[in-house]
Amino acid sequence: MENQILRLIPAEPLLAEQAADYYRRNRAFLKEFEPTREERFFTADGQRELLEQELRDWNEARAYRFYIQPAEQPQRIIGVIGLNNVVWGAFRSAFLGYKLDGGYINRGYTTAAVAMLVDYAFEELQLHRIEANVMPRNRVSLRVLEKNGFVCEGLSRYYLKINGIWEDHVHMVKLNEAMHTLPRTAPPREGKQPLAFFAGLWHNSGVLWKKERMYMAFTTAPRPVVLFDLDGTLLPLEMKTFIEAYFKTLCGRFPQFNPQDVIKAVWAGTGAMVKNDGSRTNREAFAAVFSQALGVDYYDQEPEFLDYYAKEFQRCVDVCRPAELSRKIVTTLQDKGYNVAVATNPIFPEIATMSRLRWAGLEGVTFPLVTTFETSTYAKPNPEYYRQVCDRLGVQPEDCILIGNDVLEDGAAQKLGIEVLLIKDCLVNDKQLPTEGFSMGSLEDLLAWAEALPSA
Repeated sequence: MENQILRLIPAEPLLAEQAADYYRRNRAFLKEFEPTREERFFTADGQRELLEQELRDWNEARAYRFYIQPAEQPQRIIGVIGLNNVVWGAFRSAFLGYKLDGGYINRGYTTAAVAMLVDYAFEELQLHRIEANVMPRNRVSLRVLEKNGFVCEGLSRYYLKINGIWEDHVHMVKLNEAMHTLPRTAPPREGKQPLAFFAGLWHNSGVLWKKERMYMAFTTAPRPVVLFDLDGTLLPLEMKTFIEAYFKTLCGRFPQFNPQDVIKAVWAGTGAMVKNDGSRTNREAFAAVFSQALGVDYYDQEPEFLDYYAKEFQRCVDVCRPAELSRKIVTTLQDKGYNVAVATNPIFPEIATMSRLRWAGLEGVTFPLVTTFETSTYAKPNPEYYRQVCDRLGVQPEDCILIGNDVLEDGAAQKLGIEVLLIKDCLVNDKQLPTEGFSMGSLEDLLAWAEALPSA
């Protein structure tokens, strides 16, 4: 089996050298997720014995083991995936297992391999049920399963002995719905008992719950840090209308210049901030290009800009749609102990950003970080902006969830391992990028998610 990025090669003793090389390369990386291995396991002879057994299992329809090879390196094994403990008869079930080379993670290989094997299991083998068990802290693996339509059926306590320790595992399942001849009755949507039940499991496992399970749009597992975009997220607005109001009021403050020249200079300065390479602040990047474009020294004009933001800019609130939900969402998360910061695109000065937070109903709410152009040296959609946010908060990207509304600018955070939730109330997707990899919902959905979360 193969697609554009990988091949799945059935177990074969001739793969012994490649398999041994794979396990030796990844010995340290896999140690956290594997049983304790003897030294022979990492040799070609040890792998040949295992491959011979895997071939016998295949021929006897007990298991189906495949080795993952990248399309551009067909002689290199970068992972293993298989259907194990296959049970036939009325059950028609198997357990899914997989692992990937540490140098190839976050590149789509595992997600694609699981999708291919699921298709093989359901279409070729006509299995009815595939089960997978994953340690709760292995969020990357849980995300792979969620993308492939697996749902959680509970937490198995002390399920497997991994690296010498009995570990809990999240029990994930995918059914072959095409085999169901009768329609399934939809579960009741009234009452909070199902939500409370799954929230309790959520607290224990940190698993990503599917909408069908919790009847919620956002089902992402909690992480200790929640980052919020501002414009179009905490502050609902239609960006085109906001920009028109912004330039109308801004140009009125500078009657000595042609309005079109002011607009072009501001856009040029904004472009410089977006392209900033970290060598200077966004304020400095904006000032240099704005000054050149308009033929004036920005710093001489900066007092006028700041006075504009304190006065005329405040009228731009009229084209926004402030929502009372924003404050409730933020304070709910803070009350539960989550570290909540504002990761708005830092292309505005602090006075303009604080004004928009006030318009969003967040006046008086304290944040450990609000990004502005005075102190940031990158901008969205550069992933380095998000890395800088994490560094300033003293956290790792995998500790964070970002809530935004722009598929390009906010979606870029996924490249660092930040989980991204998109608010569709004011969704921006000018480039028509795919959105399948994001959880999406409204501010109301986000509040339901926040209220269901356990304490941090």
